[in-house]
Amino acid sequence: MKKEVTMTDIAAKVGVSVVTVSKALSGKSGVGKQLREEILSEAERQGYIPAESKRAEKKQIVVGVIVAERFISEKQSFYWKMYQELSQEAMRHEGFSLFEVVSGEEELACEVPKILRFKKADVLVVLGVFHRSYLTMLNEQSEIPLFSLDSVYEEVDGDAIIVDNSMGGYLMTNYLLERGHEKIGFVGTLHMTPSIDDRYLGYYKAMVLAKKTVEQSWIVDDRSTETGKVGAEGTLCLPDPENMPSAFFCNCDFTARLMIGKLKEAGYRVPEDISVVSFDHYLPEENPEVSLTTYEVNMKAIVRQMMTLIKARLEETDWPFCTILARGRLIEGNTVREITR
Repeated sequence: MKKEVTMTDIAAKVGVSVVTVSKALSGKSGVGKQLREEILSEAERQGYIPAESKRAEKKQIVVGVIVAERFISEKQSFYWKMYQELSQEAMRHEGFSLFEVVSGEEELACEVPKILRFKKADVLVVLGVFHRSYLTMLNEQSEIPLFSLDSVYEEVDGDAIIVDNSMGGYLMTNYLLERGHEKIGFVGTLHMTPSIDDRYLGYYKAMVLAKKTVEQSWIVDDRSTETGKVGAEGTLCLPDPENMPSAFFCNCDFTARLMIGKLKEAGYRVPEDISVVSFDHYLPEENPEVSLTTYEVNMKAIVRQMMTLIKARLEETDWPFCTILARGRLIEGNTVREITR
């Protein structure tokens, strides 16, 4: 039986790296015209069959998914739930998925994930946030199409689907403004994830357009800048009682629940004294006494869009990369009080 020609065979013959061969064959930048032509010529001479042609013979699409370990825990299982939805959607399209949790050590060392190393998937979905050096490594080492889910990065040559975080942050803040709140705080550690930053920008936009002041003391950290742990020691520190906002926009529901606990410990009632809104509409363990006013992220709709995008990309590799913004909707609960003048 004739041995299947691989990129490694082509690289060895031309005298370049596998990454260079991958870039040349996929049309990525970073390879000179003369070298690209030499690689393409050698690939044709050896009878190399592109991955796209191999996939055309397959009946199933194998979707690889990676997520950073710090985002998968018993209490912070938003991404675990999103993966489950994506897995079910892949099966609905007669495919299946592979899931890999990347440890903190592997991420810092920029180790190639096993899904790529053992060539087990047709596409790789980057779920959530990774360090930029790790993303650069993925972009250089991946021989299959890359997709980003819930984040988008300039380091990755691939398609992305994200929630319209900025619009959501604007709507939730504006909701509070319309109910008479003028001193509104934001709960979330900036420069940790693109989603937190974008939700803050939406909050800030709403405050500026309403000509309301945003004081630095109203920006409350919710997680450690070192470990990323939400509610870590030294976080969720309330502003001075003399300058306490009448409402807070929390970057996610889990943070909102912790913030409500902190407020109650300090003697404040929610919503009688202080109102709270948040983002995601996802808490694994519901509190029957608290129904958060939040911005719902429709996971099922997002993963349906992702599978549609994956299939389209596998059928047509030459079209420009795209980023899809998925809007959510406001869900009213019992954590906001209207202020009357």
